Amino acid sequence: MIVRKQKSTIPHALSGFTLLELLLVVVILSAVAFMAMSTVGNNMSQVRYEDTRNRLNAIRTAILGPSSPELWAKGYISGYIADNGRLPGDINALVQMPTDYDSFQAVTPIYKEGQTGEITLPTSFQMIKGHRGSYLSGAIDDIFRDGWGTSGTADFATNHGWDVTATATTFQVNSFGMDGQPNQLTGDPYEEDVAMSPSIFAEDWQVDVSGASVRVINRTSVNINLGSAVSFTAALLVYQNDTTSSWQTVETLTTDVTSLDNGNGLDNASAAWGESQDFVVTFPTGSTNIPVGEHLLVLVAGNDPDLRNNGIGTSPNYVTTRVKFYPRGGVPDMVLEIR
Repeated sequence: MIVRKQKSTIPHALSGFTLLELLLVVVILSAVAFMAMSTVGNNMSQVRYEDTRNRLNAIRTAILGPSSPELWAKGYISGYIADNGRLPGDINALVQMPTDYDSFQAVTPIYKEGQTGEITLPTSFQMIKGHRGSYLSGAIDDIFRDGWGTSGTADFATNHGWDVTATATTFQVNSFGMDGQPNQLTGDPYEEDVAMSPSIFAEDWQVDVSGASVRVINRTSVNINLGSAVSFTAALLVYQNDTTSSWQTVETLTTDVTSLDNGNGLDNASAAWGESQDFVVTFPTGSTNIPVGEHLLVLVAGNDPDLRNNGIGTSPNYVTTRVKFYPRGGVPDMVLEIR
């Protein structure tokens, strides 16, 4: 008797996979998973890289203030230098107030502080200066790391994982990148150092006033006859926040004056009708550079004992004005008016 083998009634699709087919599926799934993980990893690296870039820009803005001509046109100026008159020494100074610094408050200008002839002006001339607190809004628990969360540097307490080179006039910041190690050239762009660009140099936050002029205008209704010649100077009083919290005095050369017209005519091509540009005093060559921010400009007449200009004007009074210096903004127009 011949026994015939019956065909299976189970559809081929339900008959299972061969070992080769299973291995092929595993290989394909592994490749897809690997590509997905690589994509996610690259995306996360890019996010951290961009975050680091943004944080470097935030550091620069915290120091110099926003670079906005529109805000400057409205008289707005801010930033660490505008408040403190100097560069920070490290990243931590942008997050926490350094020891012995003055906090943000009204401070009284002092002419020739620590020198012969020192004069403290009345409190009516106070200016708001000092350390505001944290200048970096992204700091967590008073720590401002890079986008990679680097914390391996020896000076973490002062620079929070950043590589910082700070001098009296320059400030450079680098992130060590994904691996947290300096100067790695592995071909992986995420492991290379990321620098603040551009760095901060003296010309970014200091204005050279060498040769700059201060116009002095008589705004009273009368001519002022001084009799004998009086030597006039103008002085910029610049606040600097540090362990001594001092006022720096930067003075012009002297100009001898015997009379000041009342401005009933047009006495000078650069003066407007009804005013007189009576005289000009000029800062000497090699004058100290002035930091960005708002400073007090004061007229000094002769050996005036109290800066009240020996009665020049309608009444003995101070002749002052506030002058704002902006980053890379050049020397502002400086005018003192006698009233």
